[in-house]
Amino acid sequence: HQYCDQGMYRLRLFYKGNWQDVVIDDFLPMQSNDNTTFSRSKDLNELWVSLIEKAYAKVHLSYENLEGAH
Repeated sequence: HQYCDQGMYRLRLFYKGNWQDVVIDDFLPMQSNDNTTFSRSKDLNELWVSLIEKAYAKVHLSYENLEGAH
């Protein structure tokens, strides 16, 4: 229910058998209709789905490298 005033988030993801700290900002790819381009919560006031996906994309080096992104 709280957003980070600095716009930075640290998430811990279990990836390839290890825990990794991933730091991301809260800039998300957006469509022209003000919806996020990729995953989002049904509740548009919740960012957690988009932030987890962004962190996951970061460890994969880009959104395009995620399965199903094409």
